[in-house]
Amino acid sequence: PKPSSAASDVYKRQPFILHLVSEKTYEKYMKWTANQKKFNWFFGLCIIAPMAPDDILCMIAGLTEMKFSTYLWIILLGKPWTIAAYSLGLVYGAKWLVKLVGK
Repeated sequence: PKPSSAASDVYKRQPFILHLVSEKTYEKYMKWTANQKKFNWFFGLCIIAPMAPDDILCMIAGLTEMKFSTYLWIILLGKPWTIAAYSLGLVYGAKWLVKLVGK
């Protein structure tokens, strides 16, 4: 038999994403999904932008009518640039920091 509790009932009624982010954050990003074409552009720019909450945006994209092919192209074309920027920033930032501190 399945245990019945108030907590499990709430879990079933609440979208999974609300277990990871606040309702305020969820509502903030869901406003952008009203116009799918606009959201696709917003999503693409955020994926390229450093420090964007990519995980949350990807979950929200999954709740929209975005085609999988659109999502895939945005990720394949956008994420390598962000990863490269972070990597270069770490490499050159570490070198700069070592020079600044003076070995």
